[in-house]
Amino acid sequence: MNGRFKKIRTWAVLALAVLLVVQVLAIAPPASAAAAADCLTMSGVGSVPVTDVDIDQEFEIEYTLTPSGDYSVVEQREAVDIALVLDVSGSMLYGLDGKTNAKAPNRRVDALRTATNGLIAKFKETNLDNVGLIQFSTKASKVTLQGADTRGLTKNYTDLQNKINALNPSGSTNIDDALRKAKDMLTGSTRKKYVILLTDGAANMYGTNGTSAPNSSLNPTSKARTEALARANELKTQNITAYTIGLMTPDAIANINNPDAANKGEMDVYLMDQIASRTGGAFYTASNSASLAEVFKSIVNVITNTTLRNITLKQPLPAGFDLADSELTNPNVKKEEGYLILNFEDIPYPFTQSTYAKKVKLKATSAVDGETHPLSDATVSYVNACSNKESFSINLDSTIRILGVTAIDMYGNKYYGNYRGELTRKRADNSSLQWTYTDPTNRRIAAIDFVKPDGTPDNGADKNHARVKLTFESGEPTILDLAPAAPGIQMVDINGNTLTEAAWATDTIRLKVDAASVSGLSAVKGRIVYTDEGKADFETGFIKEYQYTLDDGKTWQPMPYSNGEYSVALSAEGVYTAKVRAVNETISLNFNLPVYSKEAIASAKMDNTKPTGEGTVKIVINDDGVQNDAKIAIVGSDSLSKVTKIEVWLDDRSSVAKEVEGDSVEFLLSSIDGYGEASSRYGWHQIKVRIANEAGLSETYDFGQLIPDFKINPGPQVAIGLVDQKGETYISTIKKEDGDIPNWADKPIKVTVSVDAPVKARYGNPAVTIAESEYAISLVNEDTYAWKKLSSGSFYVTPGGTEKGTFKVHFRFKDTDGVEVQPSSDEVNIDYNQNRY
Repeated sequence: MNGRFKKIRTWAVLALAVLLVVQVLAIAPPASAAAAADCLTMSGVGSVPVTDVDIDQEFEIEYTLTPSGDYSVVEQREAVDIALVLDVSGSMLYGLDGKTNAKAPNRRVDALRTATNGLIAKFKETNLDNVGLIQFSTKASKVTLQGADTRGLTKNYTDLQNKINALNPSGSTNIDDALRKAKDMLTGSTRKKYVILLTDGAANMYGTNGTSAPNSSLNPTSKARTEALARANELKTQNITAYTIGLMTPDAIANINNPDAANKGEMDVYLMDQIASRTGGAFYTASNSASLAEVFKSIVNVITNTTLRNITLKQPLPAGFDLADSELTNPNVKKEEGYLILNFEDIPYPFTQSTYAKKVKLKATSAVDGETHPLSDATVSYVNACSNKESFSINLDSTIRILGVTAIDMYGNKYYGNYRGELTRKRADNSSLQWTYTDPTNRRIAAIDFVKPDGTPDNGADKNHARVKLTFESGEPTILDLAPAAPGIQMVDINGNTLTEAAWATDTIRLKVDAASVSGLSAVKGRIVYTDEGKADFETGFIKEYQYTLDDGKTWQPMPYSNGEYSVALSAEGVYTAKVRAVNETISLNFNLPVYSKEAIASAKMDNTKPTGEGTVKIVINDDGVQNDAKIAIVGSDSLSKVTKIEVWLDDRSSVAKEVEGDSVEFLLSSIDGYGEASSRYGWHQIKVRIANEAGLSETYDFGQLIPDFKINPGPQVAIGLVDQKGETYISTIKKEDGDIPNWADKPIKVTVSVDAPVKARYGNPAVTIAESEYAISLVNEDTYAWKKLSSGSFYVTPGGTEKGTFKVHFRFKDTDGVEVQPSSDEVNIDYNQNRY
């Protein structure tokens, strides 16, 4: 803030007006007297009671100033012209505490009237100075005073007091017009000219007609502010010095130097300070009138220059040291460009005490680098009673030692632990703070080490210093794992369904990271506070990439990032065991020294090839050498997933004939329902097969594909009949009580024969037909036959060359498959000569 800026917390605002008026009435000493006078001087010492501290632990420096010398001066001065410019807006009826329901004598206007009593008394003592009165609210106006000249200035101080007592507050605040009227009042004077401006709020009007500004002067672009500053510049061109007084609440004054304070009241501090500084004056604040007597005493000291004033101490602070939190609202203390700036109050003469001391609380912040920090000499500057600038040094002869423990990891990053259980980490490259961890019970950190996952020292060739072990003065240690947590991963099928270890996929498998991995510090989330840079290192930029391997870590590959996720497609069939790890480079700050997370493992299987099968049919021949059944065998196979089911359909039946769980089946045709009778098995057959595997894939072999159509051919089926002359079936024996006797026929016996090939045309396969048909008739004891072609389905048997004999009829049939049968008839007994019919 430009200009000389003071805070007067206990003085009434008009007491300050008195101060300024008397300041401009100051009695200047003759040159000879000033030269001969002792101008007063001072010295000082400093002490630091506690020099061993932890980070953020407060410690004190005490500075003691000792003034010395004698001073005397003869009073003599010239008259001056003064314009009193007083705020009479409606808020002057408020209380000094800012409340709107105040009553006399506790209103701001009451303080104004009371304070001017002392001011008027000072005017009357010398009767030298011309004073004018300007009141302002929505507009400004010159108050007519008795005995005033054409400009409105008078020495009738009694009427001046009466007019001040009669002020009636109302309206808004127009500082622009007030300064315009003050300039008009003082322009043309050959004396020194002063404006004393008092207000309790921000400007919200401008112009001679009281134009309302869209925003009050608290807004930097407000017309009310810019116009008032223009008037201040005009005062300067007329050599008019302005002193401004802000009537504020105690809270507003306490926060006036705090840039983060929300409550500074409605005072436009910037405007008041600029009006004063641009004209060579000063800005003052006041909140009550309780210490008005003390103000008058100070005024006398100012006008006679019998003070050591503008006392400022500058103490160089080591890097990382700052004001304690309790000093942030102290208006006399600030930190600026690495210096502690401490302002002392003016020391009046004669001195009322031998020494003047101030204590300042400081702290070492987490930005401190190193263990020991010498405190350099402080410099005290001041203005002596002869208005000369002087300075001297204070040697503290002290070194601050930081008690906390430190550690530096293999990458150069720095860790610091303090008595409050706080651990900080700073980057190796620029020493910027990344984060602060706080122990839940605030135990003092006694040691910082780097350990492996099993807790042993991390000193081997494979060290990565990603786990920080904190040992405390008591209790169990804490290990902070900085490394990324093992990522959550999934194997999903083409539809996004998660694949279990037992499940098979039949199309592309996607290996993906479910969610972004985070630092192991997430386990102590809530105990970690990140700086912006630390958040970038350990949160938003913590994971550089994800890597995966399908060969148990022999080769690692970056996982592609697309459509908002890290994933990789696995399109070849097989059994996969994938490992995924997160890669971090912000722990080491070196891409050549990455820190990996624990590995996440997931397995999946893919089989996109259908199973295959083999089938055989073996025709079963009975003891008589006749085909009467078929043995069917089917075996399924798959190079990856096992065959789990085989289903078989027979012929034109829609239902499954045979179903088995497994990879093979063998069965007889006769075991299938509907094929129990031999005749039901004769002929052509076809088989359809479906083989399914564990992956859910199946292959269907349609009829004839896996097993060709097959037939069961028992050979020609022959039916032989014997019929006597009566047309009845001939039976070769007659049953008697004493035994069977031959049945001799006296007539020829008719033989009937029918033959059939049971294999019919079916499923596009040809029928089997009878290729050869022969017969022969012989006596029962003959071994050789004379075969004849059978051209009819019936013929007669006669004895031939004998009148009596027992005969048999023999047949020989062969089908187109070459199957031959030779059935014979029953015996035929004939006892007369053979006749052929």
